[in-house]
Amino acid sequence: MKPLYACAFALSMAACTVGSNPCDDVHDALAKCGMPVGGIDCERVDDATQADLATRLEIGGCAAIASGASGTIDPELCKLAGWPCPPPLGRAPGKKRTRYPVLFVGGIDGTPIFDWSPRILQAAAAVHGTEVHHVALSPWAPTAERSQDLAYAIENIRGGRDLRVNLVCYAVAGLDCRHLVSEHGLFDGDAASWQRARDSVASITTIATPHRGTQVADAALSVLSSGLLLDTLQGMLGIPADVALPDHSALAETLEGLTLGAAASFNAAVTDADGIFYQSWAGVSHVLGQDKEPSEDAIEEHCVDANGHFQMLRHPGTRDTMNELLWATTGFAGATLEQDGRLAFGPADGMVSVESAKWGQFRGCLPADHYDVIGEIGHSAPDPMTGFDAPRFFAGLVSELAEWGF
Repeated sequence: MKPLYACAFALSMAACTVGSNPCDDVHDALAKCGMPVGGIDCERVDDATQADLATRLEIGGCAAIASGASGTIDPELCKLAGWPCPPPLGRAPGKKRTRYPVLFVGGIDGTPIFDWSPRILQAAAAVHGTEVHHVALSPWAPTAERSQDLAYAIENIRGGRDLRVNLVCYAVAGLDCRHLVSEHGLFDGDAASWQRARDSVASITTIATPHRGTQVADAALSVLSSGLLLDTLQGMLGIPADVALPDHSALAETLEGLTLGAAASFNAAVTDADGIFYQSWAGVSHVLGQDKEPSEDAIEEHCVDANGHFQMLRHPGTRDTMNELLWATTGFAGATLEQDGRLAFGPADGMVSVESAKWGQFRGCLPADHYDVIGEIGHSAPDPMTGFDAPRFFAGLVSELAEWGF
């Protein structure tokens, strides 16, 4: 982005100049924030508005995309970028505090850009002072190790208090959460420890979890077994180069547990615990926002609950634009295994299929890719194409838990 030539004072100063082409500056700033920029048309707003937008983005960064306390996107920015900017999706947060603390459990990669957005934690805690905790488990470790981490974390948070917790588990963490409380999970054969773990959890909400595995893991194992370097695998999975992965054998063990075949065995053994409420959500996203893959017919076929009712939180006619980091995996993500062993394909979030994400009471699909669902990467405002706003969604989810007595 070009440097500011003059803008040392307030954002509203008309004399601010951001470079030879402010519209290019806006384009660059939005691209760095992970926002869709393919529809920018500099003719839609006048030069002064372009300069003002560029200045605010230069000074305020990604946070300046949203305007005011409402968190909505500046209408002039919507006009310039060609975004529909629909109203935020989902219910408004309630005013009732949850009965139990809410623990947001991180996925397989603890890197900040692949973990729960701090904005989500803040929004959840703002639901009438709900007690909220962020739990990070060992990255790129197998389920048994991560569920043990979770057991320790819950005991530390309880701190001797006789209370239960609500677990909100992202991606692979959903398997860890289930494994912790299942009779034949972490404490298989240790009835006293299992009962303590089970009795410490009131509800488990899974978000984009590969309950039935993900073919991305099968593909990654093929890459690993081919002898290619780990950095090739990191590129395929969109993992930052500075993230340290375990050695080949340890990584292979983790990936093997996420394959389509291993998931079937896991589910047969790791059954749900009585007295715990289970619910799930899935993401649906489109490469370049195109409407062909997945098709609307496929979405309506798969985003259904146990009663066959279509469930998707969205504004009609809107589609999520998938983050380019997921383009390499999206070709595998939609696969699941049928009971007869055949592969079936359906909508996905770029990493996990809708069918794989279903567990317990399936609540529906979100117009979001695998990173959007946790407010990443770079999201600081409602999605300008769909209106999905992760902090608002999870504040609403926490409000539901409160209303249901959790």
